Amino acid sequence: MTVTGSEISLTDESRHKAIEEFVRRATREYGDQIRSITLFGSVARGNAAKDSDIDLLVVIDEEDFRLRRKLVGLSFDILLETGGDLSVKVLSYRDFQAHKSHSFLRNVLAEGAKLA
Repeated sequence: MTVTGSEISLTDESRHKAIEEFVRRATREYGDQIRSITLFGSVARGNAAKDSDIDLLVVIDEEDFRLRRKLVGLSFDILLETGGDLSVKVLSYRDFQAHKSHSFLRNVLAEGAKLA
């Protein structure tokens, strides 16, 4: 999937590249276990500061600590490669469903841009 500036406000090329690269690699390597990847926070709202991180919520099929570590590790690899600082939150689908009424997830659902 290609993320374009018309879908989300991005002023920094490294952010754009980091988001695309994370979505591409995560879905290629772990796509059968990923339900969704959603961009949220200041980048999704279009009011990110120069040093803002890129908030991503990854919902996976089942709780899997190894997969969680791999996704967070992938975000660090992409930071080193692109300079885009990804802050990846990983939730199982069960936890996502159980906590959808929590203010954090309500905000993600309201302001987020689903990328995968």
